[in-house]
Parts: sequence; structure tokens; C-alpha cells
Amino acid sequence: LKQVAVRGDAAALHVALGMLGNDDPEVQWAAASAASALVEKGHAGATTALREFLLSCSGPDADEDVLSEALLALAAASTEGDKACLAALLPHLAASSKDVRSAALEVLKVTWWPAENLSGSMCKLLVDAADAGLRATALRAIAVVGKTAGKHPDDEKLVTSARRCLADEDEDVRSAACKALAAIAPQDASHLAALLERLAEDGDED
Repeated sequence: LKQVAVRGDAAALHVALGMLGNDDPEVQWAAASAASALVEKGHAGATTALREFLLSCSGPDADEDVLSEALLALAAASTEGDKACLAALLPHLAASSKDVRSAALEVLKVTWWPAENLSGSMCKLLVDAADAGLRATALRAIAVVGKTAGKHPDDEKLVTSARRCLADEDEDVRSAACKALAAIAPQDASHLAALLERLAEDGDED
């Protein structure tokens, strides 16, 4: 499939991308790899196929390797402010697989921009998520973007939501909240006392 993509045979490209919907994870992975090659060649249809695939397979039964390959391919095709790509990646920020979450973060680093829909989604995760792992993942995503040059999200609601997580009952969430706040509000000295206090309580040498 990847060789078909590299050759650019127009008659076979549609078939290759269609294989993303195959039931066999090995075939899906090969199709995602082919889509990655097509992205490198500037094939717009590959980006659309990747987005649709990622939106359709956010459940727990999805193959981790396939999702990671598809997300990394989407990262190469994404641009800042691409709402369609954001919609495709957001469900995967909460994946159980660390590799999938990491790949989703790669897309987020490219597509993040100070828009209400993404900041609002992150705030909702931090406030409403019953699962501590999901809250921690959202905070790590915020921290990753905050550390990216030129992409500090200046959003008071986001800072407020992250700060509330300093009092979370879960240690991983508290630690992630410290790092998120350090990334997105480094200029605000009012956070320092709370950050240092929480770090001291948790014994976090970082």
C-alpha cells in the first residue's frame, strides 16, 4: 500500500485510503502508513481520510499502533487553526495508550491556537472528567502547548481551571497542574506560592 502511495497511481490511491476501514489492524496500519506517504506528497484526500478514520475509531477496541500511525500522519498534514483536525484528535488525548496520547499531542502542538472551542474543551475536561487519568492528560496537553514557542494560550478560564486542579485528590493530577500552570502563566507571580506549596507537599523535586 505504501509503495502504491509513493508511486502516486491515481487509480489505486482511493483503494489504499479505503483500507483504513478494513477490519484487520495490520491492513489498517499499512493504509495509515500509505496515507502518511500521501500527505508528504500533498494529497488532500489523505488528510480527509485520516480525519474521518480517527473520528470513527475513538473507542477502547481501536488498535494502538494504527491510531498512533494515523495521528502522526495527521500531524504532518495539519496547520494552525485547523478545526477539523482538532476535532479528530481530541478524543485521543484521553486514550489509555501512552503512545496514542503522545501522537495526539503532536497534532495538538501544530493545530493549537487561542480559540474558544479548544480552550473550552480543555476546561470542560478539567472540570467534568471523573477519571483522574483524563484530567492529568488534559493538563499535560496544556503544558506541552504552553512550552511551544509562540503558542502560549492566554486564557483566563483555562488558567483558573488548571489552578483548581492543584487541590485535586490525585497526585498525578496535582503534579500535572503545577507543570501546566508554569507553562501557560509563567509571568503571573500569584501562582508561584501555590505551585511551590503543592510541590513541597507532593515531594516533587522537579
